[in-house]
Amino acid sequence: MNENKTYPIILFSEEVNDVLSIGKRLPEEPKQEKLSWILYLISPIGTYFGGSIIYLVFHIISDNILIGIFMFLFGLYIFIYSITGVILLISTHIKNWREKKLWEKKVAEIRIVEDNDEYRQRMMKRFLSRRSTPHILDCNSDECVQKGICEPFFFTKLKDSIEACGGLIYINKKVKIEKIWREKDYKLLCSPQKSTFFFDPQNRLDYLYKEEYYYPDYIIIIQNIFIDVEIDEPYSLNDKTPIHYLGIDDYRNRYLNSCGFEIIRFSEEQIVTNPELCLITIKNTINNIIKCDRNISIPKFDNWRTPCWTKQRAQEMAINDYRKYYLKDKL
Repeated sequence: MNENKTYPIILFSEEVNDVLSIGKRLPEEPKQEKLSWILYLISPIGTYFGGSIIYLVFHIISDNILIGIFMFLFGLYIFIYSITGVILLISTHIKNWREKKLWEKKVAEIRIVEDNDEYRQRMMKRFLSRRSTPHILDCNSDECVQKGICEPFFFTKLKDSIEACGGLIYINKKVKIEKIWREKDYKLLCSPQKSTFFFDPQNRLDYLYKEEYYYPDYIIIIQNIFIDVEIDEPYSLNDKTPIHYLGIDDYRNRYLNSCGFEIIRFSEEQIVTNPELCLITIKNTINNIIKCDRNISIPKFDNWRTPCWTKQRAQEMAINDYRKYYLKDKL
């Protein structure tokens, strides 16, 4: 992430991203079969002399039958051999020409399909039909899952929109963080590359081992596409703690992507001020996955996109009670 990044944030799983990126490879140009230059030389000459010898035999055979028979057989051999060579030359050239024309036709057909969309759609349909379902669990009744102020408000709108498209939407679900993923993250955090992360590694290690589950705000399932929709607030209203700042959710995003979830993150301000545009973005994302179009159509309206915040910026927003400006009707 970078400080210039804006909401909404859309993150594809590795498998979907691979299919969206795929392009039908052009077939290799067929290798032209080459014949020895000797054959090119011998064939016409041999044909000429073979035919000449056979012609002369009829004049010699009257003087010496044995020599005539020998010359006849020798001429016939050269003639047949030469004719075979001529046929081979012609057939090889025809074969090379046909293979090249067939290759050119295939290349032309592939290039006619703009950005290989048709091919990717077939690949995506095949992938989704075979895709396994992520392991989604119900939250226990005694689990205290923190919910944002806007989640119930947006759920009603999102539920109507998704169900109208034949999809399902769930809340109060969780995804277990597997032990192997924890160990993998520990190795990454302890590696020389840990400086590439935005957060303090020690704090992240504490967080990794305190958390056993991730709790998506909403889970959408439609045509074997699994989407985690998140509403990000800059800080907690209770204690003003900065949350969802740049980098803090990177591991969570990576893990849910690895489980087969596509992720769409909106800022809380977008959900409150422009819920309809958020719904359009979700619908467009689903359609673009199905149609295999990487260029997701995000509504373009002035001041709709909101910038992501750093930890320092979130602290400033908390001091100024920034959330109260757009939540005044919700509080």
